[in-house]
Amino acid sequence: MARLLQYGLFSHVIGLVVLMVLPPNTAGASYPIKTWPNGEHRQLGEVKVTGKPGRDYYMQVGPWTYWYMNGQMQKKGSFTGGTETGWWEYWYDTGVRKKQGAYTAEGKKTGPWQYWYENGLESQQGTYKDDLRDGSWAFYYNQAEMPLREEGNFLAGKKDGHWVYRYKNGRKEKEGSYIKGREDGLWTHWYDNGEIKIQGRDRNGLEVGEWSTVRCCVSWK
Repeated sequence: MARLLQYGLFSHVIGLVVLMVLPPNTAGASYPIKTWPNGEHRQLGEVKVTGKPGRDYYMQVGPWTYWYMNGQMQKKGSFTGGTETGWWEYWYDTGVRKKQGAYTAEGKKTGPWQYWYENGLESQQGTYKDDLRDGSWAFYYNQAEMPLREEGNFLAGKKDGHWVYRYKNGRKEKEGSYIKGREDGLWTHWYDNGEIKIQGRDRNGLEVGEWSTVRCCVSWK
């Protein structure tokens, strides 16, 4: 999987606040906060009058952009009926990209998502379905060289299928399979020098049968 290094200090562009024509002030109505106490823009977008007095009197719709108090962009995307939908992007307050991906019409994560550490190195990437990890995923150490930490498949939010874990030096730490989040089948563990440490089978998350252990490069049982 491609590993991305995302930087970029985002300067915000101050525009006119897009708001629908609001009726006279109604008791209990909640108006959008548009600026921080220091005068910096906090959020920019459009609201729709719902006709339901109270906290949700104004509903967010269409494109919205948010900023941190220091002026850096925090996140941007679109709302449908007050729910985050479609493509969204997020940043740390330093301007470094934090995460990005899409939401369904119901506000659930879907499709490819990517995440980054604060220094800009990628931390994880994979796909969602109905707000749960589903499909291929990769997780990374916060280091530029040999960053891959673990990779494998998820099914409905649980690890399923073949998985490989690695030490920070890039060598395999362990490898095996899961069924619905539990170890199942042959598993092999290694020392960080590449020598096999232990090997055996699991069933429904429990060790079964005889496991072979290697100690100081000599096999014993």
